[in-house]
Amino acid sequence: IIFSQSLRSPLLVREVHSMASTQSSPPFQMNSLQGKAILARVRGAAYAHAGEEEAIEVALMEIPKNPERRVLDAGCGLGGTAHYLTQKGWGHVTAFDIDADSVARARELFPEVEFVQADVTQVSRTAGITAQRFDLIVCFNTFYCFPDQPEALRQLRSLAEPETGQLLIFDYTDPNGQFSGSGFSRLSSKNHWKPIHAESFRAQAGEAGWEVSSIQDLTGRYLQWYNGLLEKIEAVREEVTRDHGPERFSFVLGNYTSIRDAVRDGVIGGGLFLLRAASSS
Repeated sequence: IIFSQSLRSPLLVREVHSMASTQSSPPFQMNSLQGKAILARVRGAAYAHAGEEEAIEVALMEIPKNPERRVLDAGCGLGGTAHYLTQKGWGHVTAFDIDADSVARARELFPEVEFVQADVTQVSRTAGITAQRFDLIVCFNTFYCFPDQPEALRQLRSLAEPETGQLLIFDYTDPNGQFSGSGFSRLSSKNHWKPIHAESFRAQAGEAGWEVSSIQDLTGRYLQWYNGLLEKIEAVREEVTRDHGPERFSFVLGNYTSIRDAVRDGVIGGGLFLLRAASSS
């Protein structure tokens, strides 16, 4: 796999960092603009999901490239995934995120992609999206943090092509159905997580008008990717500490160490879920 050099340019990383440094700072969290900027520096690109470009290639391995395909990226963050999908020929991409600052920055970074600010539970009624129907909808490490997952599935189903639309979810899983009772789930930064439990997800998807075509366990890859991410975080310790402070660096390192440990210990896993629009007949 040859990765996009434009996504890994030092200029892009500096731009993302500069954008974040001009913002007033609410309490720090990884999904804040500053958190996303630190991740962009660590990963060398505007991604917030595990595995970066390799994960995108793995997730879409069975989906042929088609520049005419209409793609919706749900929970796009700073837009790196939407840009990659466009650049590599998977389709014409529209992307949305609930965070207005992230959408504004994504528009500046990747003007070839149509970015919209929207809440997934209201996205079918959002200007710029409501009149469209999509061949493929993707969620890269976003579904787990949707507060109302059944409504998210219904909203995305209403935006899919009625007979041929597909939904691809690359996300954290709850392999044993015991996530809610784990110590990891009680961490203040993780108590909003809702990783996917495969068996209950099938019923949830069906009620929203989707059929689950396939489920692929990616836990081994997630562990590999998070071990690699921790190495990358250590590699930029000096830069992040200088530009964001030692507390921010410690928060980032601790956050991703806890995720890596949870994957290693079987508390969470990783999975790829491919769904198709259920027939209305």
